[in-house]
Amino acid sequence: MDDVWDRVGTQEPSASWNELLRIRCQQLRDRYNHLALMYSGGWDSHTALMAFVDNNIKLDEIIVWDRPNWVNGPEVHDAKLSAQHIIQEYNLTTKYTEFSIP
Repeated sequence: MDDVWDRVGTQEPSASWNELLRIRCQQLRDRYNHLALMYSGGWDSHTALMAFVDNNIKLDEIIVWDRPNWVNGPEVHDAKLSAQHIIQEYNLTTKYTEFSIP
């Protein structure tokens, strides 16, 4: 589809990356009564989590999904520790939920 993308004009946003993150977090907060983040501890989910934290926008719940028959490595364990650490370090009222799918 290179020919299609070649016809699409692009323009850099005037807002900074951090401001775009803040805007999106606030849009989500304003739209939903309960806001939960599926947290893997990877770059994407960690960036999303920290955008809420850094901008003092309430996140109701952080969910870590353990799937031992699918992922057999330290990633899930590290995500659990990271999520719990952030909740404690920033004194968040965010609920921590962990569930496992066999």
